[in-house]
Amino acid sequence: MKLKYIFILTLMLTTVSCGKFLENKNMDQVIPNSLDHYNELMFGSVISLDVVAFGRNLELMTDDVSDVIPENSSADNDSRKEHMIPWYTWAKNNQVDKNGNESIDKSYQQFYSMIVICNIIEDKVDQFEDDIAGLKFKLLGEAQCMRAIAYYYLTGMYADIYKDTESSKTAMGVPINKETGIRDYLYKRSSLYEVHELMKKDLNSAIVNLEKGAKTNSVYRPNSNVARLFLSRLYLNEKNWNEVIKVCDEIQSNSKNSITSLESLKKYDKHGEVLYSKKNASIMFAFTKREIWGEYVPGGTWQPKFVASPDLINSYSSKDARVNGFFSTDGYEPIKHSSSTSKIPNLAFRIEEVYFNKAEALIESGKFNDGLEQINLVRYNRIDDVDYALAASSQSEARILFRAEKRREFCFEDIRWFDIRKWGVSVEHKFHDMASPDDFKTYVLTADSPNYILPLPLDLIRINDVIEKRERVDTEVLN
Repeated sequence: MKLKYIFILTLMLTTVSCGKFLENKNMDQVIPNSLDHYNELMFGSVISLDVVAFGRNLELMTDDVSDVIPENSSADNDSRKEHMIPWYTWAKNNQVDKNGNESIDKSYQQFYSMIVICNIIEDKVDQFEDDIAGLKFKLLGEAQCMRAIAYYYLTGMYADIYKDTESSKTAMGVPINKETGIRDYLYKRSSLYEVHELMKKDLNSAIVNLEKGAKTNSVYRPNSNVARLFLSRLYLNEKNWNEVIKVCDEIQSNSKNSITSLESLKKYDKHGEVLYSKKNASIMFAFTKREIWGEYVPGGTWQPKFVASPDLINSYSSKDARVNGFFSTDGYEPIKHSSSTSKIPNLAFRIEEVYFNKAEALIESGKFNDGLEQINLVRYNRIDDVDYALAASSQSEARILFRAEKRREFCFEDIRWFDIRKWGVSVEHKFHDMASPDDFKTYVLTADSPNYILPLPLDLIRINDVIEKRERVDTEVLN
């Protein structure tokens, strides 16, 4: 009998809470029958997920993370660190630890669960008559936007790196699932070009529908500018600088979001506020509640396994308010979303990225002074010094300044891994033996390594023998 890798709607509905229309009913027989029902389904099963493993390993593979243990903390031998080591060292098989224990990557399944539900919502909602309140178009736009976001993460984790349009037509993408029900089918990968085109189509359609539909003005629901933000990310990958600038201009001209001020940032450490807060006007959209820090931050019932890289911490100037605003007093723990005052999901997108995306496009198109002006609008609200502005005498110098500044601004926000892939950054990680902290090995992720592409989940590989796989290699060890 042919095995299949499928997602069943009724199963997904049993794992989420979608409001009153699902209460006290047999979950196998739940059939949404109104726009309000689909509105609750969108929020409960796509946007407001409580997912532990939702791409949480991305930060562990970046140069923003280190296993250096602070002097004021103990180095206990904890199994939590054991099963994260393969990710931290970019192991050939990063879902199996040294003892042979499996830690299967669940992100792939969770993103495709999102996609299937978005497919269903789009299909069913489109059959309703247009409503005066505009809920139909709002839901269509949200389904298209969230589906594109899911594909964006999937391609950034499991697909080839986008080089150019021509090579993307044969580059390995991820499967495209357009189904709205159960199908006995083994999915194959589509080309990276096809997935990119699908994402752009979804995002452009989402912009139209979200602007036509009901406005919620909530960080908990995506709006048309969120769709534009992800569209600008795709155009950056494609090196379509003019389109990046155009899309970012549109956001800057109509967005109600504003850059987090220097005054606000300086208060974070003293008053318990954090960046990821409903009070922060820079937050454009926040979704999912995932456990992403527990494996590598200080504190709690067990001591640090992985911490913020000293290289990252030392890159900030003494007058940079982000040092206290983004990190704990000891300088090792990221605190952008580690406070009871946060009260928003911990995967969020900020208006500051619009300035950085526009800056990158301007720099790469030769207008490097204009690009740095965009960055300096953010730095004005970060550096407590009249001498806050960056300046460059060449495009290459501006590029270096830009990339370093983007790392400082967006560390631990799911952006660095995608930039490392896109820019071909080589990364070194030191790993200290838990039994002998003075002993360590240095692992290297080289710029051309196939390990930039994550392996498919082990449970998927075992049942799907037709899907294309990219072979990984043993990580280079310097000592």
